Amino acid sequence: MLDGNDNTASRLPIGYHHRMGPIMDAWLLFVVAVAGWMNREQSKALEYLLAENAVLKEHLKKNGRLRCTEDQRRRLAVKAKELGRAALKRLDTIVTPDTLLLWHRQLIANVLARYGIEPAPERLSTWKQFLKTHWDVLAATDFFTVEVWHPVGLVRYHVLFVIALAMRRVHIVGIAHDPGSEWMEQMARNLTDAFDGFLLGKRYLICDRDRLFTARLCEILAAAGVETVRLPPRSPNLNPHAERFVLSIKIECLNHLIVFSEGQLRRACKQLTAHYHKERNHQGLGNQLIDCSAVAANDNGELVCDERLGGLLKFYRRAA
Repeated sequence: MLDGNDNTASRLPIGYHHRMGPIMDAWLLFVVAVAGWMNREQSKALEYLLAENAVLKEHLKKNGRLRCTEDQRRRLAVKAKELGRAALKRLDTIVTPDTLLLWHRQLIANVLARYGIEPAPERLSTWKQFLKTHWDVLAATDFFTVEVWHPVGLVRYHVLFVIALAMRRVHIVGIAHDPGSEWMEQMARNLTDAFDGFLLGKRYLICDRDRLFTARLCEILAAAGVETVRLPPRSPNLNPHAERFVLSIKIECLNHLIVFSEGQLRRACKQLTAHYHKERNHQGLGNQLIDCSAVAANDNGELVCDERLGGLLKFYRRAA
């Protein structure tokens, strides 16, 4: 038994401390040497990355600004927040520290909104403010259905469209009798095509919780830098511009037609969207046309009445 005054160290063999001292010193020297080597390797790696960043910045000055995807912004923002503003300035990053930290604030705001947490007073606090802030990079999508007569009876077709909110420009993405996940994924690829995709330059796409807006579709959009913003259940009031277009195409066109084929439906949608862009004024745009390229410059020309779809859509213009 050991009493409270027992000193284990005093019971070690004679000469123990003399034998272990050189071993401990050698081990300490080894650790210091390894640490120094690792620090030198890290310094060399950091110097290389700084030089690479400088070359990249010189390249960007010659060829234009860098456009990051949403996923790239997110990754840089997380790392930038860990470093802090002072360290970022020393690194001479390709994106300014202020921009990196702004991306981080936007990331936090999106996460809070996703989980239904009220944001801080200085962040976006209402849906109206979100729309106003991102107006030029916002688009919305939705479906409407049309009953088409076939020899077997009525067949329901789904029409998928996207509307760019700032200019109210509408694009009929596709029409299908039975749209599935593969069809929707192809539509997403068409929308984000690098040459003529309708969503080029857009960052957010508003959609409802329809099961056709799958996780895979959202991944395809995200890879092109377009984040999907899902609306709460049963909230069409949060997607009013898309809902208003559905009302327009139904009241002004489709409710007055008996459609007998998919081809006829496609022609009707094409004619209505052309009328919607070039010949129909919009109160939300100050009663202006979306596309004024076809308007005659002569304000004194004779008024002429033109029509589409056999007179169903009528409009007036000045003769050239």
